[in-house]
Amino acid sequence: MKLVERFTISIDDVLESDYLSLKTELTKAEQASPYAKYYNLGTAEIPRELQDALCPGHTMDPSLAFMPEDMASHM
Repeated sequence: MKLVERFTISIDDVLESDYLSLKTELTKAEQASPYAKYYNLGTAEIPRELQDALCPGHTMDPSLAFMPEDMASHM
């Protein structure tokens, strides 16, 4: 399976045996991809103020809220 296919194929399109046989290591072909450099970067740090905002009791400023149907205009 190509690196790009890992992200574009539907889970329902993969046989369970194929899904369970996937490895986290890149194949030689995947390692040669210009995108391979992004594979092992790890997780990004979340700024402390954002971590605090996710804790219980920290409500969002209502002036920053918008309705789901307005999502496209905020993207």
